[in-house]
Amino acid sequence: MTAGVDYNFGSAVLGASVGYDDFNAGLRASGTTVSGGSVQVQGTSASLYGAWFGQNWTFNGIATYGHLTTKLSRDVQYAVTYAGDFDLQTIPNKIDQCTVARVAPAL
Repeated sequence: MTAGVDYNFGSAVLGASVGYDDFNAGLRASGTTVSGGSVQVQGTSASLYGAWFGQNWTFNGIATYGHLTTKLSRDVQYAVTYAGDFDLQTIPNKIDQCTVARVAPAL
């Protein structure tokens, strides 16, 4: 949503506007590996604008500032298979969770 005001000075116009956005969306499951997620986008903006109308010239200008924040979350499931013995707990700073299957090494 954006709202603004302006004023006509005869041969000139000055104005200002502000805006705010808030968007949320869910992600559907896709196949067997992606089980969904979400997206959130929030934003703000502000503008100052003006115009001057002469007999032979017209000048228009705008200055705008905007800021967006985006958050994305996605749930992914996967399996990892290692040959031989492997301890998943030995991985430092492990931030995901996966299913580990151990198989016998090839002879």
